[in-house]
Amino acid sequence: MINQVCYELSRIEANGTNDTNYLYTFISSFVIFGKFVQFVFLTLALFLASCSGNSNSGAETPKSDLDLARQVLVQYFKLLHSERYFEAAHFYGGSYDVLQEWNPSVVSSDHATLFQQGCEQNGMICFEISNFISTEELPNGYRFTVEFTNDDGEILVIGDCCSDTDDSVPRQSHFKFTVLESGDGYAVQELPVYVP
Repeated sequence: MINQVCYELSRIEANGTNDTNYLYTFISSFVIFGKFVQFVFLTLALFLASCSGNSNSGAETPKSDLDLARQVLVQYFKLLHSERYFEAAHFYGGSYDVLQEWNPSVVSSDHATLFQQGCEQNGMICFEISNFISTEELPNGYRFTVEFTNDDGEILVIGDCCSDTDDSVPRQSHFKFTVLESGDGYAVQELPVYVP
């Protein structure tokens, strides 16, 4: 493009004319052409970027029902463990009757406080899930057998941590939880493990 401009300038000089209108028109056409080329390249770049965004590499694939149910269970216990009781209550679809019996002074609709009391005062063990041992498919959900990890990173075993003096308590490290369809998602049906 620069060579073309230089050629036209030398042609104007050689003719002995000082035709600035011709030169202005000539240069303007290159500027317009340059903007057009920029527009084409920008459009092409946007098109290619949108195409690469639709490829499966790195794109999140839709989760299966099993994955969603498992994720609900994991999130439920993660929120309870991190003392985010209000949020955890959104993943729970079971009864609050036991928590209400243990905490009669708490309003029955205050699910966050009921969970707080359950985890911090009443003996529910609100650890995070460490492993999924097995999965059973139900007509409207799943029953998971899981293990929990305590704050030291050790697998929770009832009998080791909580009932050292009572040999009649069988050792247990696998716990079952049901996750059923609820509205537009899934909800956990059981409260956390209870140790008196």
